[in-house]
Amino acid sequence: MPHENANKTNQAVAQAKRSIFDPSIIEHRERLTAAKPLLNSANVPFIDMLIPLDNNVKIPIRMYIPRNQNGALPTLFYIPGTAFIASEIKFTRVICSHIAERAHCQVIVINHRLAPENQFPQGYLEAYNVFKFFIKEAPEKFLIDKNRIAIAGYSSGGNFAALMTMQAKNEGISIARQILISPIVDLSRSLTGYKEYEKQDQAISEEFVNFFLNLYIPEEMNPKDPHISPFWEKPQALKGLPKTDIVLAKYDRFRSDAENYYTKLKLAGVDVEKFVAHAEDHSYLWYKLEVIEKIAERLDTAFKPETIHHLSTRHTISYIQPRIKPKQTDTNQEKKTNIPRSKL
Repeated sequence: MPHENANKTNQAVAQAKRSIFDPSIIEHRERLTAAKPLLNSANVPFIDMLIPLDNNVKIPIRMYIPRNQNGALPTLFYIPGTAFIASEIKFTRVICSHIAERAHCQVIVINHRLAPENQFPQGYLEAYNVFKFFIKEAPEKFLIDKNRIAIAGYSSGGNFAALMTMQAKNEGISIARQILISPIVDLSRSLTGYKEYEKQDQAISEEFVNFFLNLYIPEEMNPKDPHISPFWEKPQALKGLPKTDIVLAKYDRFRSDAENYYTKLKLAGVDVEKFVAHAEDHSYLWYKLEVIEKIAERLDTAFKPETIHHLSTRHTISYIQPRIKPKQTDTNQEKKTNIPRSKL
């Protein structure tokens, strides 16, 4: 069976449109698995389980449960950045354990099957159906406070989080906050305005972005279809979305996506705030504890609505400063951080 899966993967890659950046998908997945976080995870218990979906598919999830909490818990559903093609566990554990500890909330990590074996919409539908399983079928069993639910996602996970929040709104599911962390919301890559900043991103290249998008998007699909690129949704459809935080980095490969989506949400009347990680590129969430702390702070605020008018102002922009003055660009940075350049 492993050989069959490997052959299937290689065939899908061979059939995909190729760019200048032409890696092996298997090697990319292996590099991502081997990468090691610089931060330690918080001491928060977690439970692994498989969620059964249709066609005998079971999706793995991990649930982080804060200590010394009783009764129904505020719950964050978090979708990791996978570039739609490769998953990782160790960095997500660092991120989600610290959020659970500092925001005093339960964190449920939603995974999904990957492209190119499972192109859009398969992965998205699995992520949303896992979310629906918890919200509709088993909130009491898993101690979920249905009045205090948030959705967050990083990078490709931010794409899923934006789509999931919109679908939840349309289905009458109450979401207290959506947090979009460097989301890729335009898969056509046509949004501009910050390209000069994006060119300085040392974490991922535009060639790699083209590589994984070609594997994820079906050949017959228009990448501006709002079902896959939430930025291209009509403004009217954005009205009524929950309070939103958009987090990005100064030299983020997807800064144009984040900035333009921030503006579009603001024009649609959504209560949206923007947080910019100073002097960082797209890899910042994997090693900047102060960014994770800021996200936890925003969640803690979201789950205490009586304090929001004291702590939050509509349409503000905040800058997350590093605790240590950033050094000059180091050509050996990738080796020192153990973060592969070709990662999302």
